[in-house]
Amino acid sequence: MVSGYLTSHLNYSGGDLVSSVRLMGRKSRTKGAHYEREVGNLWKRAGISFKRNPQGAGADRQGPDIEPVTPLPFMSTEIQTVRIWLAHCLWHECKRRAKQFSTPDIYRALEEASAPAGRRGLLPSVTLRLDGKPSLLVINLEDLIEWDMK
Repeated sequence: MVSGYLTSHLNYSGGDLVSSVRLMGRKSRTKGAHYEREVGNLWKRAGISFKRNPQGAGADRQGPDIEPVTPLPFMSTEIQTVRIWLAHCLWHECKRRAKQFSTPDIYRALEEASAPAGRRGLLPSVTLRLDGKPSLLVINLEDLIEWDMK
């Protein structure tokens, strides 16, 4: 049953089935890591440095996918200061797909970020991108309204 699914839906053409599935997982993780770097570089264009967090993946989530390393400035009204504060207030979950995101995918990603973000007092967010399209930053409006900066 499983091999029939892989053959018809994933263009699996034979060989070691387990190795093929592992290879697909590795490619997916590599693509995810590449996108995390890409998102960090987008923030860098705004003058905010980020680092990847290898402990960001998995069930025990030690941190977001990426974290800002630019120090928080003293309060001012400059737009750059607002960007830096925003970068520090978000739990950054990064997702990239080739073809499409369904609405449940986006909500699932926000839910995935919600519990660990809450433990750190951060606002859960998802940065997502389809191949060939610009990145989007998604924040739940209710979370933003109810969020209390600590």
